[in-house]
Order: sequence, then C-alpha cells, then structure tokens
Amino acid sequence: MVICRWHPHGVYPTAEADRWLTLAVRADAEWRALAEALGQSEAARDPRFATAEGRLRHRDELDLLLGRWLRTCNAEVTAEALQRLGVCAHVSWNMQDIARDPHLRARGATTEVSAEGIAPRLAVGAPARFSKTRDVGIRRLTPALGQDEEYVFGELLGLSTAQRADLQRREVIF
Repeated sequence: MVICRWHPHGVYPTAEADRWLTLAVRADAEWRALAEALGQSEAARDPRFATAEGRLRHRDELDLLLGRWLRTCNAEVTAEALQRLGVCAHVSWNMQDIARDPHLRARGATTEVSAEGIAPRLAVGAPARFSKTRDVGIRRLTPALGQDEEYVFGELLGLSTAQRADLQRREVIF
C-alpha cells in the first residue's frame, strides 16, 4: 500500500447527498488554515496534528474528525474558501458538473453533437490534445445501423457492389 506523505489527502463527504470534497494538505500552515476555516481552532493547535508526520501517524483519527466536520459543510462554498486560503480543495465533480463546466467546453473536452431528428446532446470530446493534432474528436452521434456501409465496404475496403452482394447473399455481412 502506498501512503501519500501529505495528510489530510483524500475525498470526504459533505452535507449534500453524494457531494464530496477532495483535499490535499501539503504543509503544516495549510493544515492550520483548513482546521481554522472549519471552526476547529483546537485541532489546529493539537500537537498530534501539528506536523505532516503527526498527521500521517494519526491519519485514521484525523480522517474521522474531518469526515464529521465536513458533513456539515457545503462542498462548493468550502472548496472556494479553502482555495482562497491556499489549501488544495475541489468538489469531486459528477457528470452534471462536467457537462456544465465552461472551461471543459472551451477546451473541447465536452462537445455538443446532433443528428437529423435527434435533439442535440453532450458527448465526451477528445481525451487529449497534442500540438500537431487538429480537428480531432466527435462531430456527430453514433451512426444508425448500416448508415456507413457504403463508405466502409466501398471506399475503405474497396469492395465492388457485386462483391458486397455476394457477401450479403452468403450472410458474411448484413
């Protein structure tokens, strides 16, 4: 088992159902800022948690405390407050968050696709972008059954109409 040298470092439930907060405390000052922001001044000064080594040594107890404290918090409000204090914190996004994020849309990580007779919908875009790659990603919905046969069998595979008819008669393709 690999244990991160930072603690707290994990994902914690918050007040809303299925809404989680991701934390990564990298320094003692960040720990104190986190504890103070959560109204836990006593824990901020607790010698067991004063150093990274101490927080790691007492991580099970600390995780229980954090879980209890954060269960009363709004994930978004808490993440923003902690970020302003320099603590690495972010809401663990669900699919609706990802779909609504303007930055992901602008970067092409999500894209809207449509087809005739079908309402536009959001799809996952290209998972990576490279400096010499252009125009990569999803531009349309999944084709209908048989929609691209002419292109695949004819243009890509170079089969003639007679060859395709023979393969269909023998039920090799449909």
